[in-house]
Amino acid sequence: MGLSFENTTTNFIAYFKKQGIENINIVRAGLVHGDNVVKVGITESGQTIPNCDGLLTDSKNLFLSLTVADCYPIYFFNRQDRKIGLIHCGWRGAISPLIKNMVKALGPEPNKILVGVGPGIELCHFEVRNDIIRNFENFPEAIRPKGNKVFIDLPLIIKKQLMQTGITPENIEFIDECTYCDKAKYFSYRRDKPTEIQTMVAYIGL
Repeated sequence: MGLSFENTTTNFIAYFKKQGIENINIVRAGLVHGDNVVKVGITESGQTIPNCDGLLTDSKNLFLSLTVADCYPIYFFNRQDRKIGLIHCGWRGAISPLIKNMVKALGPEPNKILVGVGPGIELCHFEVRNDIIRNFENFPEAIRPKGNKVFIDLPLIIKKQLMQTGITPENIEFIDECTYCDKAKYFSYRRDKPTEIQTMVAYIGL
């Protein structure tokens, strides 16, 4: 069932309250499909930070959050400096400096960072039009023609971007579940084409 923005906000607050987390302890990313990453602290509690697709903090009991519905939530933890980050990564984010900006903001030693990549739309269903293909020219291995259609392997691009920052493969974990395929478990914007908001929430806290 589709949800209005007002109802989505109500559900958002109710869900976190059920987890024992008050709205005042949550910071939300405004989401613009860009590459901006913002560091937040206690003074930003309860706020939505505009014009960003990534948040990071070293404050305890502060939860970073964002919504997804085919785009990938990517979680970061710098185990040495005790910093966390969360980004919203669609195809525009995957080919942009978004991931690199987050890793740089988390500290000078990428090998200390653990990464978890949540569910998103996989190769099997991410078909792109001909006018979009040129955006992936720097990732030719991710372009997969099939008959008269072309599909893009977003997880492959995300992994390549992560490794280019210096994060080691053993520190990267993927859920490997397709939001389009699993209708019982996930919302999918591309599958359902909802007229009202349908999203899932991703969050992380120290």
